[in-house]
Amino acid sequence: KAPWNRKKVIGLAKDGHVLYGPYDDSGSLWQSADVDACNGVWSDDQEDFFYVATQWHPYVSGCQGPANSPHKEFEIYPQCSLNGIDKYYD
Repeated sequence: KAPWNRKKVIGLAKDGHVLYGPYDDSGSLWQSADVDACNGVWSDDQEDFFYVATQWHPYVSGCQGPANSPHKEFEIYPQCSLNGIDKYYD
């Protein structure tokens, strides 16, 4: 029996991409730096795009991705507020 904290399919998005639960392959919770604006992630080989459940809004896919990741490219989100997302989850 597989451990409960591993990446598991929990659904299928309207755009046909797979939706995984809140744990990645290593058993860790997805972090905000891991996902795009739609809670989407590319596989390590960049072949597959999928959505993941997270501990922050929108919790599952909030839009149809893949979306740009300006927080990675331009580092704009860490500076736009003093009450960042990291304060709301462990």
